[in-house]
Amino acid sequence: METITHDDLYNGLINGAREVMNNRQFLNNINVFPVADGDTGSNLFSTMHSIVYHSERKENTKTTLEAIADSAIMGARGNSGLIFAQYFQGLSEGMTSETEITRENFVTAIKKAMDYAYQAVEKPVEGTMLTTMSVFYDALISVY
Repeated sequence: METITHDDLYNGLINGAREVMNNRQFLNNINVFPVADGDTGSNLFSTMHSIVYHSERKENTKTTLEAIADSAIMGARGNSGLIFAQYFQGLSEGMTSETEITRENFVTAIKKAMDYAYQAVEKPVEGTMLTTMSVFYDALISVY
């Protein structure tokens, strides 16, 4: 696939958010670092629930991602929810306004999202959600 439509991106993000919601308890159970407080799944559930039920597909990729970012911040709970909301904010800021985006545009926006999330945390700790974002970006770069 050379391009991604904003419809496909929106649908993929909504489906991914639903998967996170469906795996709430599993995420709570494996939440051991940096603190074994067992609430990451619940915090992400709140953030993703807000995305699923409050965001909407808009006329282009940028405005669609802005709607997702706004919805994420409304529902963000805990560190994981806030970090993910910041990730979506960075993604929306790094995205172009076309209805179809190239792989290059997507990778550039993912880099912006990752950097935005890292900058939002006063003392970033590896082994957390931030690392997952970094690994995802590295995987994109390796196939690009």
